[in-house]
Amino acid sequence: MFLLTVSFTNAQRELTMDLIDRELIINPGEEAIFMLTAYSPETEGGLYVYVEGTPSHWINLGTSYIDLPIEEPIFIPLDFFPNNVPGTYKYTVFVQSMLKPDVKVSREVTLIVLGGEDVRGLDSEIIMDDESINIQLEIDSIVEEEITAEFSLISSSGMKMATYTRTFIVEGKSFIKHEIPLSAAVFADTYTVRAEIKDTGMVFEEMFEIEPIHRIVKTSEESSSTLFQEYRLSVANEGNVVEEDYVVTANVPTGFLTFSVEPDRCEAGVCEWSVSKLNPGEALQIVYRLEYWPLVAQGVLIAVILALFVFFGWNRINVPSFRKNIEVSKDGKYTAVLEIKNAGKKITNVVVRDEVSALFKLIRKFDTVEPAIKHHEDTTELVWSLPAIEPGDQRIIHYSMAPVVKGHLKVPKAHMRYSTESGKKSKVESKGSYLAA
Repeated sequence: MFLLTVSFTNAQRELTMDLIDRELIINPGEEAIFMLTAYSPETEGGLYVYVEGTPSHWINLGTSYIDLPIEEPIFIPLDFFPNNVPGTYKYTVFVQSMLKPDVKVSREVTLIVLGGEDVRGLDSEIIMDDESINIQLEIDSIVEEEITAEFSLISSSGMKMATYTRTFIVEGKSFIKHEIPLSAAVFADTYTVRAEIKDTGMVFEEMFEIEPIHRIVKTSEESSSTLFQEYRLSVANEGNVVEEDYVVTANVPTGFLTFSVEPDRCEAGVCEWSVSKLNPGEALQIVYRLEYWPLVAQGVLIAVILALFVFFGWNRINVPSFRKNIEVSKDGKYTAVLEIKNAGKKITNVVVRDEVSALFKLIRKFDTVEPAIKHHEDTTELVWSLPAIEPGDQRIIHYSMAPVVKGHLKVPKAHMRYSTESGKKSKVESKGSYLAA
């Protein structure tokens, strides 16, 4: 009012008017007062004050006539008494000279009457820092009201990267707040932060630029067991940019290695993996093992070979060798040679049995020990009894036979039974064979 008074004092040669408020917002049933100030340099007559607009019955002027002269600007209240019909109403306020009707000035005012459930947004503040976007809205409601607010982070392509819906209770002037965290999944881009109050048409928006951040974090862990040493290599994109064709390298030990993800190449103890694409917030884990079980298996195999070597070496030393060979003479006869070698300890009660099948005819001429001969339906059995064979001794028994038919003939196996020095009874047999007659 002081500034308006000064301005009017400086302009005293013309009719002037002004209003302290051009717009008032009120609740139903409340009084709205526009404060008008007017001045005229005239010394005679007067000034008319009137208002045009509807509803006109809401208007109540404190005075509609100002008697001149006046030494300084005069203040006139313009009272409005709206009913319970919400809406926006426009009025025009006039000040007119009585003696010079063509001399008049006017100003437009706006009266906003809120509805019983109307909620009005007064102000908004949206601030972004390194970790989040903080939103604060100032809301005005004439009664206690439950409102639903939706907060969104929208990319430049129109995709909603994050959406949060919250419910608030407001009454009078209230502040509602919300925080949108900026996770690593938020790419570098230009974003729009939008806060919308549902069913009111109120929308608050602000644009932000998120700069690109390249940040790849590698971690490694080791664990061991009896059969392997395990290595876990983790690679995470904690930036906000898609990393393409990223190469992961690791020093690997020498030995038998297995990989969860096969490397692209390994050379001089260094392996490389090529990652074609790694999105923000995405992680890759590579596991490789140094396997000990091949060494264990190799040791077991060597132990088995040694055991077999010892076993067969022991048998070779302690079990007599018994073989049967067939030799062909020039006159077409065949000689069966039974060879006994005792490389180990003394054996006793040695009984050698052999058979001559019906395919052969036994020649009863024996150059060595003559056997006991037993005739059976299909074979002729030969039995030699030897009291003992000393260690290192070798015995050879042979006999002759002639084939009865021609062809590929089977020669039966020979058998030997004996007793060891401890009294244990054992037996061995020769290999079977064939001959062409």
